Amino acid sequence: VVNEELEFDLVIRVLEKRLGVDLCDTPTIMKLDSLILEGLLMLLGTGRLEEIDGESESEEGTDNVPIVSPELSKAVSLLLDCHHYLQNVDKDIYSNAVIRRRIYASLTEYTPQILGLDPDIMRDWDGLNDSKDTLPEITRFLALKSISVHGLDFAAQLLKSHDVGTCSNTKDVAKDILHSVSKLFRTLLLFEDE
Repeated sequence: VVNEELEFDLVIRVLEKRLGVDLCDTPTIMKLDSLILEGLLMLLGTGRLEEIDGESESEEGTDNVPIVSPELSKAVSLLLDCHHYLQNVDKDIYSNAVIRRRIYASLTEYTPQILGLDPDIMRDWDGLNDSKDTLPEITRFLALKSISVHGLDFAAQLLKSHDVGTCSNTKDVAKDILHSVSKLFRTLLLFEDE
């Protein structure tokens, strides 16, 4: 998938069949073996927009229109759901950190369009009017903002913790989380400016 030799959507459908799970079933996904879960979360960050050819490009003068496939949308939703799930589950802090690192890293691989953020809707939202907070794009923006803040807090907690794994591994994981969260914040700040 990373080398674009396989289609993301096809790989996701095959994985669902091979693992015998629905990628919408977060609790079941989170119970997978930690190595399988980590690999799956890493894979979820490799999707790209699909190019849809215009029916008669030369006649109408239209360009290819990129769309977010259902599998790509499902991948982003699963990443967000996995993060939410980790907040409500008691796992040892290091295992939690490794999984979170993969979630944040995968989210940073996506464009705002794939993440479900629409510049036009964000531009119309003032952040004070609660009536628009239920729009999917606003809900997604607020979820990503919350995840980013939680990532900063978690990385700080991880750096302060002395009872977790080896010190160098813990620091490396925390640095990776901070790097990914800073990239997420940069994406979100594009919409804050608007």
